[in-house]
Amino acid sequence: MPDKSQPQEALEDARSIVNILLQVLRMLSFYAEDHTNCQAGLMRLHKDLGNFLEKNQELRLTVEKNRLLFGDRVVYEGDVKDGDLAFALFRDGILELSFHNGLEARETQIFVGILNTYKVLPAEAEGDIVTALWESQLPHVHYEAADSIIETDSEGGLSSQEENGPIPGGTTSLQDTDIFGSLETLKKDPAPCVVAEKAKELRRVDMRIFELKTEEITALREMVLREEERDATGEILNMMADILKDQQNKEFFDVVLEYLSEELQIALARKNFDNSLRILVRLHQIRKLSVDSTSWARAKIKEFFMRASEKKYLGALHELWPKLTVADLEKAKKTLILLPPASIGTIGPMFCETRTSSVLRMLSEVIVTLAARDLKPFETLLNTSEEDLVHRLVPLLGHMKDESSARLLLKMTLHPGERVRMEALKAITTRDLWVPCDLVSLLDDENSIVRQLYLDYLASRRSKTTEGILLGYLRNKRFRNHNKEHLSACFRTLGKCGTTASIPYLQNALLKGGLISRFRASSHRKGAAMALLELGSEKARQVLLEASRSGFPGIRNVAQSIL
Repeated sequence: MPDKSQPQEALEDARSIVNILLQVLRMLSFYAEDHTNCQAGLMRLHKDLGNFLEKNQELRLTVEKNRLLFGDRVVYEGDVKDGDLAFALFRDGILELSFHNGLEARETQIFVGILNTYKVLPAEAEGDIVTALWESQLPHVHYEAADSIIETDSEGGLSSQEENGPIPGGTTSLQDTDIFGSLETLKKDPAPCVVAEKAKELRRVDMRIFELKTEEITALREMVLREEERDATGEILNMMADILKDQQNKEFFDVVLEYLSEELQIALARKNFDNSLRILVRLHQIRKLSVDSTSWARAKIKEFFMRASEKKYLGALHELWPKLTVADLEKAKKTLILLPPASIGTIGPMFCETRTSSVLRMLSEVIVTLAARDLKPFETLLNTSEEDLVHRLVPLLGHMKDESSARLLLKMTLHPGERVRMEALKAITTRDLWVPCDLVSLLDDENSIVRQLYLDYLASRRSKTTEGILLGYLRNKRFRNHNKEHLSACFRTLGKCGTTASIPYLQNALLKGGLISRFRASSHRKGAAMALLELGSEKARQVLLEASRSGFPGIRNVAQSIL
């Protein structure tokens, strides 16, 4: 037996190997043995074992009830329950395990397979870890085991070796057991066989009492499936946290992330938002656990989230929208908000895939939240998408609050699509952005609705700025006959947003002009009269009254019709 005191480096390496073994066993719970992830885990375990054995010649582990010791130091401590590695070894009588230099990959694979098969022992199991190891005859994997035959007491009850002392004919190692001696013992004391016969009689029960109805079987299967999915995902997430705490096992971290990627994809496709939400929330927490020494983990988790933002994962959602309840939509919202802003590129096009108001409202809230963290993906989407999608997305800018989104909104007022320009102006109004000078070009927009929307925007408040814009426009613009309605609208807007400073210009437009023009009601006179009326000041009214008494019918008729 080697010295119980072990070098610190060897101790840490031993602890790492045990952790990898545990992780491989966990992976075997989720995948078949020949799965790529399991094979990668086995290769990593064998490599680390080989490196350790080259330096130290052997790795010897002492088994206690729920612990594994390397020398006198604990390298693993679990729970006293079925499925726990240490307890499974202890349950089957393993006292000590040792691995020796020269260990082959085949031996590692067989050893792990035995642990995976017998770590949870069914009630009527036909084998155990000790038996399987004895049958495998692995040259570089040795063990010391105690007999664990169950015998009876004088009353016919069952008792263990611990209670009744060593079993006659038993030894401390299965490899040294006298099989014939054990058979002779059973001939002398057949009590265990009698108990076995009694057990068989007890099992002769009418099995029909256990039969389930079809609907009960279906419900039970669904319940078991949900339980298995939840437990598997929870265990794998805890494994990731353990890896980060140990600050090692990068390869296993990749394997775990690959598993979670598949789980997330399945959960989203099945509208299992509880599971998808749990995966993403826990990964955010694990990323926060990362310190400088595990910055590689942050990078890998970031890459995971970027992949989760792609259509491969989110593409199936559009088929689910009509089937989702209000509660489902709330969970979907919480899930999507946990994705990075890059997911806007995938979520945004969904606006054209549904007309359900509740879904559109949820998607809007998600995009606004994500864009608040980083606007660039949303801007890229607006710049590269067709008009049909852009005009649906632009209104979302009306619900954002930062300066970057305001600048993007102004940019959208110059978009070649008239529907986009309309929505951009509406969004500016929704946000109560007051930037009239940045929108002057819209006075000459080719679309009459866009022009009117801008005039309504100018008319929303009295301002010397907007007054100056309109006065300059009316003085310098040459209006043609087909622009009469626009001219009239500009004058009306001037009256709504202007001040008394506009009266001299309006008075001149109403009362002056060439001799002949005073005999007819021109568009400019009508517009000036409307503007004076909208101003509503006493001075403006006096100008209208003066015009209504003019000797020129063109001026008089316009003023009287307005008054």
